[in-house]
Amino acid sequence: MGLQEEYIEIYTMKTKTKPEAMLRMHYLYRTAHKVNGLSDKSKNKRRETLTSTEKNANRVLSTHLTQLMVGIGRKAVQRASVEVKRTVCKGCRNLLLPGRNSTYGYAKSANKSKHLKITCHQCKTVKKFPLEKRQSKKRS
Repeated sequence: MGLQEEYIEIYTMKTKTKPEAMLRMHYLYRTAHKVNGLSDKSKNKRRETLTSTEKNANRVLSTHLTQLMVGIGRKAVQRASVEVKRTVCKGCRNLLLPGRNSTYGYAKSANKSKHLKITCHQCKTVKKFPLEKRQSKKRS
């Protein structure tokens, strides 16, 4: 084993975060959106002409891509951004697209705080996100 190979092995052992993991996650997320036809506005007309079997195949493929993205994030101990987390269902790992396969709405909880409520149509999972920032209690 040469000196350079030994240095590379030691260097890779010491690093905890993997920068290529975030690139792979970002690529998989973009590809899942492209499969659903969301990136190109000119292809929206083509999306309407797809049969139900083709739409189902695209949904399954995008779900598989987001599942891979989540798995890579877990293995590399990398957190996805908040915007990405809010568009992926925690139950079925499907992309949450408003109007197509999810509904967005507002709800009030028991303590009168407002929440954004996202419901997945496929697995009926409900996600709630607070709209107001938490206020820390002041101690005197």
